[in-house]
Amino acid sequence: MKVLHVTSGNLFGGIERHLLTLASRDAGKTGLSHEFAVCFEGQFASMLRDRGVEVRRLSAVRTRWPWTRFWGRRVLGEVLRASRPDVVMVHSNWALCHFGSMLERGPAPLVFWLHDFVSERRWMDRWAGRSRPGLVLCNSVCSMGRLEEAGWFGTIPKRVLHPASELSDPEDAWADRRRVRGELGVGEGARVVVQAGRWARSKGHDRILEAMAQEPLDGEEWQYWIAGGAGSREERKWRWSVEALAVTLGLADRVRVLGHREDMGAVMHAADVYVHPCQEAETFGLVLVEALGAGLKIVASDLGGAKEILGGGYGELVDPYRARLWREAIGRAVGGGKTVEDVERGRAHARALCDPAGVCERLLAILREHANGGNRLGK
Repeated sequence: MKVLHVTSGNLFGGIERHLLTLASRDAGKTGLSHEFAVCFEGQFASMLRDRGVEVRRLSAVRTRWPWTRFWGRRVLGEVLRASRPDVVMVHSNWALCHFGSMLERGPAPLVFWLHDFVSERRWMDRWAGRSRPGLVLCNSVCSMGRLEEAGWFGTIPKRVLHPASELSDPEDAWADRRRVRGELGVGEGARVVVQAGRWARSKGHDRILEAMAQEPLDGEEWQYWIAGGAGSREERKWRWSVEALAVTLGLADRVRVLGHREDMGAVMHAADVYVHPCQEAETFGLVLVEALGAGLKIVASDLGGAKEILGGGYGELVDPYRARLWREAIGRAVGGGKTVEDVERGRAHARALCDPAGVCERLLAILREHANGGNRLGK
């Protein structure tokens, strides 16, 4: 079954890592082949091509310039005729706004994979809600609940399917730890707290700095590593603000900004604790699954999809807005022990949620199920 994914292409975060993982799977084993249509060139398109995945460039569509939408749709029509996919899958409200009404009347059935909360307060969400895809996939129970509360997409079939994540190999853990720490000049005695993701204000980097500035972590040497690229002007401004705050709080020598890392699994192996201090609820949090797979202790905001992943003792959930509670939780994580059984239990949970083979198998089953139900999905 050939799937054409339509997305903007100018961002890189959990959604893009999930799509890279899907696209990297062997079509002969999964029964799914993947092509991509993107409006903007960037890191995502480059990484897809490096993996040998077909990427078709649409013209750049900008909401503030309505005429660009016409050209984007025209090029997408040409892509559809050339690619002849069995399913077209859209991955953002932005893409659904600009292409949804065209695709729902197209030759291939339309599937919308929802990766965010919907909100009546955002005009783009309201616009996207007018579309009528044949199927809506939700990346978590959390996002499904919010969608049902809003009453969007009416009686259109909806299913929960977690994103895919390629977990790091535990056999590489010790070698990765030595290599990354050696590369960064960090001794084995240092306690490392790591966070990965986009440089968005809502990610709460400042909350960790405020927490760690209150007092030393049990008198031990520690560092805070931040991994992730700044892909927009707003993200670059936030990165500068966080770096300036670290200097103001006297933490500049303990904060390491790593930028985008291709070897994020190795970076996690080199750390001791993963923090996820989001100040706004997220629908899932794929990086939490990756941290579980790397055997890290996790401290996360008690919001949204984090509870779906970490509930049952897989991590500690904290009030996102109270720095003192973050300081105490990180101190417990840094000072406490973790058994081999704890690590294996976390990895098993991560595989159950997001193992790529399992996600591909469930995706193909869902598409076939709805095709059999007469929803124009697949052949």
